[in-house]
Amino acid sequence: MSKEELLRLLQDEDVASAIFNIVKNGAVREKKAPQKVDGAAAVREAVAKKREREAEEKSSISQNMIMSIRAKVERAAAERETREKQEQSFEVPTEELDAAEDSVIPFSVNSDDEEIDFEKRLALLQSHVNQKTQEEEEKQRQSSPQKNQSESQQTKTDADYRILVERLCPVCEQKTRAVKYKSRLPVVSRDLDLCVQYNGINPYLYTVISCEHCGFAAEEKKFMSKLPARHKQALTEFLVSGAMVTPFHEDRSVNEAVSITKAAALFSEMTDRSPSRQANLYLTIGWIYRYAGDKESENEYLLKAAELYERALATERAFAGNLSSNTVMYLIGAIYFLTEDY
Repeated sequence: MSKEELLRLLQDEDVASAIFNIVKNGAVREKKAPQKVDGAAAVREAVAKKREREAEEKSSISQNMIMSIRAKVERAAAERETREKQEQSFEVPTEELDAAEDSVIPFSVNSDDEEIDFEKRLALLQSHVNQKTQEEEEKQRQSSPQKNQSESQQTKTDADYRILVERLCPVCEQKTRAVKYKSRLPVVSRDLDLCVQYNGINPYLYTVISCEHCGFAAEEKKFMSKLPARHKQALTEFLVSGAMVTPFHEDRSVNEAVSITKAAALFSEMTDRSPSRQANLYLTIGWIYRYAGDKESENEYLLKAAELYERALATERAFAGNLSSNTVMYLIGAIYFLTEDY
């Protein structure tokens, strides 16, 4: 037996008592009759007793656990049974429901009551509503006299929507005057070829800017962009004589607008040679004539625009005016339909 095992055994009360008796018996051996005492057997017996006691304790613990679990299960079953009984107590038998339905009192009309005049009631209500509506309108008229005055005035003229601006010519690099329209204009309708009909206003007269110093003409976006050196040189050589100069008029006539727009189309043919840009300009001329009521001239320039759009579809990848290929094809169809060239 090792020292550690001996120390562990000595901590047990029974083992210590057995060892103490062994020592005690050895001390009184001289007084009593000689006996042979087996110390090892006594120790084994004490160890066996200890193990029996531990087994009994474990058995007692297991039994207590089993009893506790059994008590919880029984308590849960009792609670479930109680809950089911309570739920059943709220159910109404079918017989009682049928009896309740039978006991409903049916609605009855007393034939002795005076007949109601619904038309008279509705007429009274309509009269009251009309009166309230008139009162509200009167209050609004009194609260906004300025608005009523502006509504009574005549429709604004074309000049009321125009503003005068200055633009730098990309050819002669001098400032020239130009007419620009405000962003919000009174729109009436839109034609099949995307021409917008405005109320008393024709902004297409001023689509093209014409330099009052050298005579170069182009749409505003093209006019304000920088020209390539070779294009600028070719235009300068042509315009140096001043033969294309058009005096600035704030109120353009139809003939002046058509002439300036034609010049822009020819300048485009001299420089970028873009069929779609030229088509846009000829389409604008057609719209100018439409506003003027000249159907024959309108159709002439619409057909020119359609021919140039067809050429643009075959030769250009990007179209002037940010048009898509679908829009160009639509315009071609719309133009031939409007000119009855089926």
